[in-house]
Amino acid sequence: MSLRIREHPTTRSRVLGSLPPCTVIAVDRSQAGQRVGNTRTWYGLEGQRGWVSGAYTHTLRPVLTG
Repeated sequence: MSLRIREHPTTRSRVLGSLPPCTVIAVDRSQAGQRVGNTRTWYGLEGQRGWVSGAYTHTLRPVLTG
C-alpha cells in the first residue's frame, strides 16, 4: 500500500500523489493537522507541495515545527 501525499494536513484534502513503502523523503516542516491514529503531526515535503501523516512515517532527524 502506498502513502498518499495530501494538499493539506487532513485526510479530506485532495491527493497530490503517493509514495511506495520504505521511501526515504526529505521534509522541511511539520504541523498539527487532522488526527490519524495517535498523532496529529503532518510533515511537509521539501521542495514541493504536499503533506504526509506522521502516523505512517519514521523520522531520522528532528524536524522544525512551524
